[in-house]
Order: sequence, then C-alpha cells, then structure tokens
Amino acid sequence: MTGEKRIIRVSGPVVVAEGMKGSQMYEMVRVGEEKLIGEIIELEGDKATIQVYEDTTGLKPGEKVETTGGPLSVELGPGVLGEIFDGIQRPLDKIKAMTGEFIRRGVDVPSLPREKKWKFKPTVDVGDEVVGGDIIGEVQETKSIVHKIMVPPNISGSIENIEEGKFKVDEKIAEIKTDDSVEELKMMQKWPVRKSRPYKKKLDPDVPLITGQRVQDTFFPIAKGGTAAIPGPFGSGKCVSGDTPILLGDGSLITMEELYKKSLENGKVIEENEHEEIIKLDKPITVYSFDGSKIIKTKTDIFYKGKSDSLIHIKTKSGREVKVTPIHILFKINENGEIVETMAKDLNEGDYIVAARKIDINNEDEKIDLSKFNEKEIKKLPDKMSPELAEFLGLLFAAGQLDENKLILKIENGNKDILERFSELSLKLFGVECKILENKAIIENKLIVKFVKTLGILESKIPKIILKSKNKCIARFIDGYINASASNNVLSIEDKDLKVQLSYLLTRAGIYHEISHDGIFLHLDNSLLTSVEYGDEVVSVAISSCGETNYPNEIFADQIVEIREITGPFDVYDISIPGIENFFGGFGAILLHNTVTQQQLAKWADADIVIYVGCGERGNEMTEVLEEFPKLEDPRTGRPLMERTVLIANTSNMPVAAREACVYTGITIAEYFRDMGYDVALMADSTSRWAEAMREISGRLEEMPGEEGYPAYLASRLAQFYERAGRVITLGSEDKVASVSVIGAVSPPGGDFSEPVTQNTLRICKVFWALDSSLADRRHFPAIDWLQSYSLYVDSVKDWWKKKIGKDWKAVRDEAMALLQKEAELQEIVQLVGPDALPDIERLTLETARMIREDFLQQNAYHEIDTYCPPEKQFKMLETILLFNRETKKALKKGAPIDKLTQLPVKEDIARMKYIPPDEFEEKVKEIQDKIIKQCEEVLK
Repeated sequence: MTGEKRIIRVSGPVVVAEGMKGSQMYEMVRVGEEKLIGEIIELEGDKATIQVYEDTTGLKPGEKVETTGGPLSVELGPGVLGEIFDGIQRPLDKIKAMTGEFIRRGVDVPSLPREKKWKFKPTVDVGDEVVGGDIIGEVQETKSIVHKIMVPPNISGSIENIEEGKFKVDEKIAEIKTDDSVEELKMMQKWPVRKSRPYKKKLDPDVPLITGQRVQDTFFPIAKGGTAAIPGPFGSGKCVSGDTPILLGDGSLITMEELYKKSLENGKVIEENEHEEIIKLDKPITVYSFDGSKIIKTKTDIFYKGKSDSLIHIKTKSGREVKVTPIHILFKINENGEIVETMAKDLNEGDYIVAARKIDINNEDEKIDLSKFNEKEIKKLPDKMSPELAEFLGLLFAAGQLDENKLILKIENGNKDILERFSELSLKLFGVECKILENKAIIENKLIVKFVKTLGILESKIPKIILKSKNKCIARFIDGYINASASNNVLSIEDKDLKVQLSYLLTRAGIYHEISHDGIFLHLDNSLLTSVEYGDEVVSVAISSCGETNYPNEIFADQIVEIREITGPFDVYDISIPGIENFFGGFGAILLHNTVTQQQLAKWADADIVIYVGCGERGNEMTEVLEEFPKLEDPRTGRPLMERTVLIANTSNMPVAAREACVYTGITIAEYFRDMGYDVALMADSTSRWAEAMREISGRLEEMPGEEGYPAYLASRLAQFYERAGRVITLGSEDKVASVSVIGAVSPPGGDFSEPVTQNTLRICKVFWALDSSLADRRHFPAIDWLQSYSLYVDSVKDWWKKKIGKDWKAVRDEAMALLQKEAELQEIVQLVGPDALPDIERLTLETARMIREDFLQQNAYHEIDTYCPPEKQFKMLETILLFNRETKKALKKGAPIDKLTQLPVKEDIARMKYIPPDEFEEKVKEIQDKIIKQCEEVLK
C-alpha cells in the first residue's frame, strides 16, 4: 500500500526501503518482522538505504520498516563498567541468559540493567545553580570506580529537588528548574554514537600516558589524549601442530588432527571462515592440567583450527619435542625456580621448561576371570585391565611372537626366571601351562592366541586397553616390558609413535626417561634433572608458588637443547580450557598453554578507565579477551581489572555492519567517562576490520571505489574517529581536566604497511609502534622496531619528564637513539669485515648499543618486577648505560685496552638492573654507577 514503509531490496546487510519520506540520516530503524536494528545511511526521495546490524538472512521485499525518530544511541549510566557489549551496546551476558549461546535475531535487551537499584549520594543541594557537565551526585559502581552522575550538556538551571537513596537508572533522582520548564534528571543518559560529546577546551598533549613499557614511555611516548597505531598481522594464533598428541583423561593419546576430525563428527562448527574454524563439542572431553601445585583433570568443549606461517620446534634434554606457533606460551622455570609463562619465540637453548614427572590416572580396574574365556567372551573384550594380565601383556609386547596357532615368548639371553614367570601368569590367568624350551616359552591354545591377536598386543602400538588402565596396571605392564627387553635400562625402539606412547606410560609410572632417535633410556634410580644449573649456581626446581606440595613427584624442569623455526604454512590446532589454561601434550608430556592474551597496555597504562573494542576480530581471539580480562588483576587496587573496563565484542562472523558501529559505541562511552574527569584509554582491535566493513557496505551501495576498493571517504572516516581523542577541560562549573587516548591496531594483509588503511592511519596518528617480526624471531620483546617507530609527542611531553623525572631526559633519550642509529650503520660494515676491523671507539659504541637493546629495550611481560618499569627507573637505567658509554670511551682515549673495557664485571650488574625492585633501585643504581667509574679507573691503572 502506498505510503507504507516497506522493504523493496535486500543486498546482504544493506536494505532499501520505500515510503521513508520524513526520515533523517543516521536515524535508527527496525527492519522486518523480527524488528532487526538498522541505521539509515542514505536518503533519496522517499527511499532510504539502511545498514542492518543483524543477520539479514530470510528478509524479503514487502516486510515492514519502523522508524524510531532518533539516531543510533547508547545508554550511559551505572551498569556500564564491567559489562561485555556487542557492537550496538547489547549486553551479551543478558542475551545469553535469554537465548542461549547464539544471539537470536531481533532480540531487544536494554543496555543497562533496569531492575537493579543503585545507591545515589547527592553532591549538590536544593537551590544550587548547575550547568551542563556538573556533577550532582555519585554512585559507587564498582569498588574501583565512583560513577559520577552529571547534568546533561544541554541543561542548566537551579536544583529544585534532589533525593538520596536507591534508584533504578530510569527513575527520577532530581529536578532542575530551567528558564522554560522543570527538567527531570535520571541516572541514565542517552547519546548519539556519531556525535562527539562537547567540552570547553582541548588542551595540548603535554602529559605522557605512562605505560610502564620502556620502549614506549622513553623512546616513543604517547600523550594523554593522544593517538597511536600498532600494526600487526591478522590471526597469529597460539596453537600447536596437528601431529601433536595430547593426553586425555582416560589415559589414551590422540593427536590434535585426529581430535579435530572427531570434533567435526561429535560437535558443531560455531564459527568458520577461510582461515579458521571453531567447534563446540556435544560432550566435553577431559584432559590433564597443572593448577600450580598438582596435576588435575579438567574439561573442555571448544576446539579450534587455524593456520600459521611458521612453527617453533623445541627439543629438550629428556628427548621431549613439541611444535608450536611462535606466540604459543610454554612454562619456563626461571633462575629463582619460579614458573613464568613465556612465548615460544622468547625461549632459548639452555632454558628450562615444565615437563610431567608423574601423572596419576586412577581408572577403575576390573577383576577378570579368563579361565572361563570362550569365543563369545573374546568378542566382548573387557574395557578394564588386571595387574597380572598387564604384566603378561608387557612380556609379550617386548618379546612375543606368533607362529600359526602358537604364542611364543622368546628371551634372547634365555633368562629362565622370565620364562617361568610368563608360564606362572599363563596358568593363573588362563589355566594353561607353557612349554619351556631353552630360550622360549610356548602357549598352544587357540583361544588365548585369538585373544592376544584381538588385543593387538603384538603390533607396533600399545593397545588402548593398556593406555586406559589404572596406574598400578601400567606399572606392571612396564615391569613385564622391561624384564623381557634385552637391557634393563635401554629400550631399543625406532617407531616414533611407539616411543611417544611408552614415554607417556613411563611418565604415568613415575619413571624418568630420556627419548632418543633409537630408543628410550630409563633412569630407574630416578635421578633425571633433579636440579637446575645456572652458571655456578644450582637452584632447587621446587616452585616457590607451590609452597609445601608434592611438586617433585608431579613435574620437573626439562632443559631446551634445540630450538628452531620451521616455515609453513601449517594447519594448527588448540583447545580452550577456561580458568586452568594449560594441558599436557607433545612428543613426551610437556605443559602447553592454551589460548591467552596478555593486555599489558590495559593493565598498566596510566588510565582510570579502559575501553576495549574488538571490531571484527576473529572469534577465538575475542574469546581470549573475554575470558582473560575478568581474571586480570588491577595492579593499582588488587581488584579485578574488569571493575574499570568495558568490553565491546564484535567478531568477524557477526554481521559486518555492526563492526562499523562498534568503534563509535566505544568512543562515545569513553567520552562519557572523560566528562566525569577520568582519563580513558580506548583500544580498537583491529581498525583494518572496521575499514573492511566500510568497504563491503560501500560496495553494496555501488559507490565509486577508491584505492584497493576502499571507499573514497576512508581517510575522513578514520580521522573522524581518531579526532575524538584528546585531553580536554570538560563542561561544568569547575574545570576538570580529563582525556581519551586512542590506540588502534591495524592489521595490514601480509604486513604491507603501504596499504590504504595503514597509510591513512599513520597520517592521523602521532605515534607509530612498528612491530617487527625479525625482532620476535630473535626473542626480543616487546618487538617494537626502534628504527621504524616514531612519536610526534616527544617534544610535547619533554617538559613533564624534565620537571617530574630528570632535567636531562630529552638529551639522554636522544643520545641513546643516536647510538642505536649509529649501530645500524656500523652493522653493515661488521657484516662485511667483522667487528675487529672497526676502530676501538666504534667497538664501544656497538657494545653500548647492545646494552641499550638487550638490557633496556627488552622487557619481560611475565616477570613480576620487569613487567612494569616506573618512569624514574627507566630514566636511571638509561642514564647508567650512557654513563658506561662515556666513562669507557674516556678511559679508551687515555690508553685503556679495549678488550678489558668490553669485559668489565659491572656489565653483569647493568644487565640485572631491570630486575631490581623499584623501592631498592635508587640505592643500588648509585652503587652500579660508582662501580662503572671505579672499574674504568682500575683498568687505566
């Protein structure tokens, strides 16, 4: 019917409707019978083009469209913090409670909880004059953050009524008498996402946003209210290779690739694109994990398959092996005997990682009466094992053979004790005696032969009936196997799969062993790796965090003897284990991490509020964030970091148009908290996905494409977003200084920085932290390239550093940068003629630059002290390294030999500066500086 608002065309997330005269640009609408949320992005005559933020599958021409009369807006008030929203601010936990794990189309849930009452405490009195932006009261939203209730920007007048008490967000808390009327105030405000919130004045970016990361704070600082870009590749999953075996709860082994195939049969794909799949299992599987004190069983029902361009292949002293992606985390034991989570790319030969020492699998055993065995019983093979049968099978596995209908145990050394034991077990189990002839024991019984054949005990793999047995049976199986082998401590085996199976069985029995290319060496005296050597110092491998536990019986420190990168591409796999985040797997049981993301900037940045926007990230990566953020501890308060965090989750398989809205949702929430007087850090990951959403919508609109198919307005849209960052004086009677800092991750395909999104981002952002894969390959973290990165805030923030930290900060920083640049120039000569051909003064330059790189720029995110470096410590560390440079060059000019100057003992102290606690640092760094001067003088003498 003419005049009715109806759909006339559907093209993916873009819908065209007619009868829309009177509508406005960016007005929010409800589309179709399920009332899907959409936004008008183009108007022509009575036709409106709408981008729909939900799945449009099944929408058809003729369905109704309803206008709302207002733009796409977000709800701002108590209840925002600690929440996880989708791109249009729908609370995901509330939706899950209503619809299950999959978001149903058209579901309408309020962004802020309507049923919860918040305790409101007024900070103004009746009769007080207020203007937009003034704070009229407070709500203790979380234990970390006080939510300040503000007068909306467009209202001013006198307080006519205000009440203290508990209120819902949509209940009246105050009345303001304006010139024209009386306005009711609630704790909740609504604000259009595409309209920036007003402020009085934008300030110069002259105060640094301290992150505690030395390369960022000292060399490439970002200011509060500033903008930064971090490039990084799409999808670098923390996974393992497909042939990696993992240990299941029943004791059986299965490779990741086999588990993936079974997952497809017994689960459903919940996310899929050309690069990856995420599968939810119908029934959880049980695996083994380490909880910090003991090995435990844990369950998982999420399986992941992805791709990786490279893997890190690690071999240990005990012969264990594992192939993992470069950023997969393993558990390193440091020089203090503590476990530190460490990425594979940051490990080196000589490092120690956690391996299983003993795993107790206590499955139930079944008493089996094999004396009554018949054809029918053989077909119903028992699922469980008895110790005697296990020993019998162990003997056969080592030295058994079949000759037609005869079962023969052949012992090369003719040990009569073993042959008699085999006969004794045969009689006890089956009621059948053996014939013993020289070095053989022979059983001539068709049923027993058939039984053994059916078990597959004489094949090259250990039968599942053994793998799934109780540890007592495992021990007896191994006992039989060792006794019947040619040597008591060397098992000669060439088959790799069999070596892995036996390694897991030996681990379950608590027998230390080393795997080699031709077999397994047994340490029956349990002497393998009971301590860890660090130079001249030997430390206990007992882990300090475990306290008095049975640690020595559970795990041990296994030394890396070979580590190398292998190039692919490879299919890679992972399982997700919430809470425990590790499992045992590998070619020999090593403790492997499952997916986890460390949010260093979110945790340590000098911001009151953190907004994390996942705009089109892969589902498993967003899952990592959603699982990890609630567990991160806020170092400021010791409380959960989520108490001052808002997460906006918009994954790559969600409707593409919602990606376009999610960054606006995030920046609007950030501006709201800025208006309260808080410093806010917003992280958008990744803006490349956001730009891809714009490209798709633009293509659907048949607009003229720009470079690489992106819309011609790509640069202006990026600028509109980043320009909403800033340090400002907020609205209100009192001048409050607050900021929104924006850090955007860009993900150029193939790491190509010349592509349009990266180039346009660099034109707008004042800081560029260039991630370099070659640094990551050399185990240098953070992998920020000091030659490609830059910050345009250095001159802006130098006065803050000069006043608060040290008057020479800028000079010290510039001197260090000059040394690194000089090193890069000298490296070309070194590669041609070697370092010895350089003048002595240049050799000292190389040595100082090496110290800056390794002792200052490298920082361990997993070390309790080095994870965060205060500004004062950063300055003193760099100042000390440059003092070494000046004093050694001074001594060189006076005739000191170069070899002695490059081998001063104080270099060890300089290398350990980063691990000195901040409260002890000032005193100890003075000692180090005195040592530098003294040792240079001694060389001269």
